[in-house]
Amino acid sequence: MDALTHVLIGALVAQLPSSKPAKADTAWKPRALLGAAVALFPDSDYLLFWLNPLDFLAYWHRAETHSLLLSPVWAALISYLLCKLLRLQNAKLVFTICWLAIVSHLVADTLTVYGTQWFAPLSDVKFSWDLLFIIDPYFTLSVILAGLLMCVWGIKSCHQKRFRLAALSPPLLYLAVVLGIKLTLMAQIAPNADSRLLPQPFSPLYWQLLSEDEEHIYQAYIKFNTDPLADSLSHAAEVTGFAEAYTRTDALQRHSYTHPAHAEPIVQQAWQQPKFKAFRDFAQYPVVLAKDASATQSCIWFSDLRYHWPGIQPYFRYAMCQNRDGQWQLKRGRYFSEHNEEVN
Repeated sequence: MDALTHVLIGALVAQLPSSKPAKADTAWKPRALLGAAVALFPDSDYLLFWLNPLDFLAYWHRAETHSLLLSPVWAALISYLLCKLLRLQNAKLVFTICWLAIVSHLVADTLTVYGTQWFAPLSDVKFSWDLLFIIDPYFTLSVILAGLLMCVWGIKSCHQKRFRLAALSPPLLYLAVVLGIKLTLMAQIAPNADSRLLPQPFSPLYWQLLSEDEEHIYQAYIKFNTDPLADSLSHAAEVTGFAEAYTRTDALQRHSYTHPAHAEPIVQQAWQQPKFKAFRDFAQYPVVLAKDASATQSCIWFSDLRYHWPGIQPYFRYAMCQNRDGQWQLKRGRYFSEHNEEVN
């Protein structure tokens, strides 16, 4: 989930807990600032990215700092430091706000496709509900609406707790609508047990269907209905062919990809390199993205179909390159680049 939405949700959930004396309930601005700031804490794991980008991608991101098991520990440490540094009086309330802000981050991230290790460090199992794209403007607007309702209904109301909970209805209703769209599409395409329907950029009406067997991965882009706003956004962003790639379920266009482990020998050799283990562990639907050669080496670029969107260069791109002396080297593609160029 994007940082702005995390901040807004953190500020929102900070208004939920009650406190004594009652006049403390009116201090919504300090609560909002506290919740917004602490909601960003789980993404402090990005500091590990610079140590090893691929290991960060495969193992470290959304792990211990995103752990539901460790969330009370993080909340206790942060609230203790805040109370000491800022001389805050109501330690119990500060802890509760910190814990709610952290948990809100974990839940929001789990709505996306990446996966969140709720039970790290005891388990590396990743949970993903595949409901929202990492940036969903509709969901963000629903959170903003919830915040406005909180201000109108909750902060100065004598029935604060009831109205504060009711103010959460816009994002919850939006998620219910998205879930309904997804379930409807799943019923229409009659998927097998290995199928996944993943959210796409710009609209909750656009989805990607992925399935696989022992040797192949199958992909299709589906739309529940046309979204004029999403199509306009894609054109404004100069994303070529985005809207046209999505079809109704009665005109499904499936694309087949050979799994790298069953591809031609040189691809298999690159895929099985020890240096590439982290990417093998990360990619759930791995495909060969491209092959290129120079005077000094030949490279095979891989990506994960979870992060393929029409007209947009896949975000996570890694290559195994064989030098003329037969040695293999790992390379990482530059983010936001239209070419499979190596990051220096």
